[in-house]
Amino acid sequence: MNLKKNIRKNAAILAAVTLLSPAVFAQKLDVNKLQEELKATVNKVLPASVFLIDYNPGPLVYSGYRASGVVVKDGMILTAGHATTIGKKYRVVFPDGKECVATGVGKISDVDAGLLRIDEKGDWPFVEMGSSSSLSLYQPCFSIAYPGGFRPKETILRFGHVAEMGSEKTRGKIRTTCLMEPGDSGGPVFDLDGRVVGIRSSILLSLESNFEIPVDVYRAYWTALKKEKTYEVSPYAEKNELEPVATLKSTIKNVAGLEKGLNGLEAKLDDYSVKINSSLLGIKASVLGTVIATKGLPGSLQKVKGLVVSKSSMVGDTAMITLANGKSVAAKVLARDEEKDLVLLQLDNELKKGINIAAISQDTLSLAQLGDFLLSPSPDDDGELSLIGSRQFNLGRTYTNPAFLGAGFEKVDGRVVIRSLVPLAPAEAAKLMKGDEIVSVNDVKITEPGQFTTALRDKKPNDLIVLVTVRDGVESSISIKLGKRPLVERRQHIAEKFTDGKSERRDGFKNVFVHDGKIKPAECGGPLFDLNEKFIGMNLARYSRTSSIAVVALELKKFIEANSNVLVAKS
Repeated sequence: MNLKKNIRKNAAILAAVTLLSPAVFAQKLDVNKLQEELKATVNKVLPASVFLIDYNPGPLVYSGYRASGVVVKDGMILTAGHATTIGKKYRVVFPDGKECVATGVGKISDVDAGLLRIDEKGDWPFVEMGSSSSLSLYQPCFSIAYPGGFRPKETILRFGHVAEMGSEKTRGKIRTTCLMEPGDSGGPVFDLDGRVVGIRSSILLSLESNFEIPVDVYRAYWTALKKEKTYEVSPYAEKNELEPVATLKSTIKNVAGLEKGLNGLEAKLDDYSVKINSSLLGIKASVLGTVIATKGLPGSLQKVKGLVVSKSSMVGDTAMITLANGKSVAAKVLARDEEKDLVLLQLDNELKKGINIAAISQDTLSLAQLGDFLLSPSPDDDGELSLIGSRQFNLGRTYTNPAFLGAGFEKVDGRVVIRSLVPLAPAEAAKLMKGDEIVSVNDVKITEPGQFTTALRDKKPNDLIVLVTVRDGVESSISIKLGKRPLVERRQHIAEKFTDGKSERRDGFKNVFVHDGKIKPAECGGPLFDLNEKFIGMNLARYSRTSSIAVVALELKKFIEANSNVLVAKS
């Protein structure tokens, strides 16, 4: 069958939907009710939203294949066709840690639909399949998935709305504003009743271009998908045994203007955020800061007129802060914590508002807060709406290491030696040569090539390291200043090419959580509040296309109190 005709046919399966302007909907959106419904529904469907990896009987391995899926009736798992191989075994991990094995059953390539079957009969949690043809523009929806950027896995929640119905233009898929990235493939998209209405499939460059396989495709081809066969193009739809879909119970059917409706609340919070300008290695840098109230703080911090906390790796030693009246004032660095990537700044100016960090006592981010809406105020813009998308966790240091030596290593006859050198890099400038044996780095004995990467993991450009080397039987000690890792042009997944990109330092943090706000690297350092104006944490990094990382409020309190007796300049 001609592919273009087939796309038309699959799009025709979806009921025609009138494209209505947001202006048509005059009712005022109750954001608190939306949040309440969303959280209740997330709790209902989360147990059936699963993580898929290649089958292996040992410990979980996070490299290689990984995808997402959702369990429906009779132990069947909906996922994406490009994540499905017929007859292949998959390890299925539920959010509570329980596991089972499933087998690839059927896939239809042109619509990217895939189906797995759990091998063992059991009382598996499952969700209801909804109807994508009943969706309407701006209807709220949310996704649950296990994106590939997190090791080990993290269950990530994202919110959005239906932006475009299936058509030839979208190749029969639904476009939503629920952000998507690699590892999400096969994950479910739900309506507010908790019914699957789409399965995550693909993206384009724009953050608004996230495409879902309509669940009606699975309904139409259910019988075919259970036949243990791969179809390159869709077969003719057959009558199937799936139950009809009930009418949507939720009364919230449209979220057009949701962010604009919160502008008043966001404006009340703007004064808790300031803009910081400084210089890093000779390059101008801009980031936000979170204003802290000094009243009630211990030690010498009570004497400070103005106190701001921000992201350390984005703030130079000499910083200027822009006040609400547009005036720029100098700020002094009082303390840094490179591991936490936090910096504490003193101003000689009193600030309008400040977060009462001394009153914070909650130890962890509760699971009950999953799905809470958040506001990231900005002194320059309208701010950003997002929601708490994960539990509180520790994010290992996997990707971030800007420090650069410019040497490759290998093991030869039991010795770690230099295999290659990058021209003009610090290693070559220090007159290291291919074949030089590396005995130790900063007094740490090196017996494996991989140890060198570990030794540099927490280093920054301009840091000094001391290498002990052996050349022609002569041992030498060499001090080398590390450089900045050069940008390497290589083929990237489209998910890596989003506007403004990732933060350079974006991992290696403790007590953080994920939210789906489109926070730019220059907007990190600013505060996060819930709908009740409660301070939840501070934006710490833009991690990926879909995820921003925030540190919980209590971690900021610990950092500030740990530096309560720093030498404070006279105000």
